[in-house]
Amino acid sequence: MKKRNISLSQFTPKLSDIPIPERLRRWRQGAVAGGTLASGVAVTALALVYWQRHKRSKSYSYATRTFDTLEVGTGVQLQIKFDTVSHASLRVSYPNALRRRVKVRIADKTLSIRRLPYRNRWVPGEVFAELTLPSINQLRVVGDAKVVATGCNKLDTPFDLLQIGGQVEGLTIDAHYAEVQLRGNAKADLYLSCDQSFISYSGSPEVRAVLQSEGQAHITATGSGSATLLGQTKELTLTASDRSVVRADTLTVEAANALLSDSAECYLQVTDRLSYTLCNDSKLGLIQQPKRIVKAEVLDSATLETLDGKR
Repeated sequence: MKKRNISLSQFTPKLSDIPIPERLRRWRQGAVAGGTLASGVAVTALALVYWQRHKRSKSYSYATRTFDTLEVGTGVQLQIKFDTVSHASLRVSYPNALRRRVKVRIADKTLSIRRLPYRNRWVPGEVFAELTLPSINQLRVVGDAKVVATGCNKLDTPFDLLQIGGQVEGLTIDAHYAEVQLRGNAKADLYLSCDQSFISYSGSPEVRAVLQSEGQAHITATGSGSATLLGQTKELTLTASDRSVVRADTLTVEAANALLSDSAECYLQVTDRLSYTLCNDSKLGLIQQPKRIVKAEVLDSATLETLDGKR
């Protein structure tokens, strides 16, 4: 008897012939449409983030007499180059997302670079700026701004630095008079070649200053900050209180006058004349014994330390 090959396909219906419930059919169509829509939204979102993160820049040029004060605001990182140029040039770079939040303007002879408040986890909020100019009389740094300077800011007029937070690095000042004020959590790295230098700070800042002068330096320290002084100066006047720490053991001083109170600490290297008044729990450390002690007062629980021990 001859066998026949009979296909079962004629008895098995195709999947397309199987009736699909209306509810299931609608759900399947919605899932396909939703997937397509989700893919489109994702692509659009990625394109938007890319556009927001893309950098743009603007350039400005000013006559050197247009401004004498520079103000740098929160979120701005500025690189200053002091050079012999006829015009001041500024270039500012930032993401597209900040195009309406970056403000550069001149008013009352003050050039200000600011970024308005901005929060976006996908886009960095930093603003980068480069400024080239001959000199500046005043510099104000606010918030978390950062200023890095190269070259020498040489002036025939006094210089004033007001730093409320932020960071200043490599700033070199060559002037007859310079005043530096630090507040909050400010950090500063300075080089001062001035006949008279005034450095005052409060809060918890950190300052490192190299002094090269045959004149006078005046230090006023409050709060819990610290100052490190290097180089040389002819005269030093120091007033420290709270929990401030002043390390001037690598600063060569001919004559010094120190007034310490609370829990302040100071370390000095005086070669010629020294006057000091120590109050409360303050401490004065001398790297070497000066030639002459003009005035010596140690009150309360204050401490004077020398290389020979305590007394």
